[in-house]
Amino acid sequence: MDIQMHLYTISEVKRFIREKDYEGLKKYIEEREKQVRAYQEEDKSGDYIEDLVSKLT
Repeated sequence: MDIQMHLYTISEVKRFIREKDYEGLKKYIEEREKQVRAYQEEDKSGDYIEDLVSKLT
């Protein structure tokens, strides 16, 4: 993932902790987990397709 996205995630977690919004933090973490898993699946699909193309050429 992009370094800027990681830095943004860290800053958001810090903000939730600073504001003591633990319920919001919990929701944010759950949503980020879904986003990261989706990104990971897209990345795996892309790698698989690239591998198939390289084998065909």
